[in-house]
Amino acid sequence: MFDFSFSEIALIGVVALVVIGPERLPKVARTTGVIVGRIKRYAATVHADIAREVELSELRRVQSDLQDAAKSLETNIQSLQTGMNDTLVSAESTLTEVKEQWMTGPMVHKSVDSAPPSETSLTRSPVYEPTQQDLALEITEGSALITPAPSDKVLEHKV
Repeated sequence: MFDFSFSEIALIGVVALVVIGPERLPKVARTTGVIVGRIKRYAATVHADIAREVELSELRRVQSDLQDAAKSLETNIQSLQTGMNDTLVSAESTLTEVKEQWMTGPMVHKSVDSAPPSETSLTRSPVYEPTQQDLALEITEGSALITPAPSDKVLEHKV
C-alpha cells in the first residue's frame, strides 16, 4: 500500500512517543495495529468480492454464448430435418410414380423354367401387364427398391 522507509517509521515513532507519552504509547500502537489489520482484511474482502463478480460475469457471458450456439445448432438441425423430410416425401412420390409407370408400361413375360430366350421368343412373347401383387416396393432408410414379387414368373421391362 504505502511505502515507508525505516527512517520514516522511526521518525513517526519518536513523534508519537513525545506527543502521546510512554504510558499510553503501547495501547495506541496495539489499537492502531488492530485498526490497520481490519482495514487490510476489509480491502482483501472487497478485492475477493470484485474478483468473484468478474468471474461470475464471465461465466454468465460464456453461458449466454453457449445458449446462443445451442439455439443456432438446434435451428440448423431442424432445418436439415425438414429438408430431409421434404426430400424423403419427394423420393417416395417419385418412386410411387415410377412404380405406377413400370406397372402400366409394356412388359414381356417369360417363364423361369423355359429355355434360354432366343430372338424369336422375345419378339413373339405375349405382353404381360403386372398387377399390384406382382410388384414389391421396399423403402428403407436411405434407399428404395422396386422388385417383382416372389413368384415363379420373371418380369422384364420392355424399353
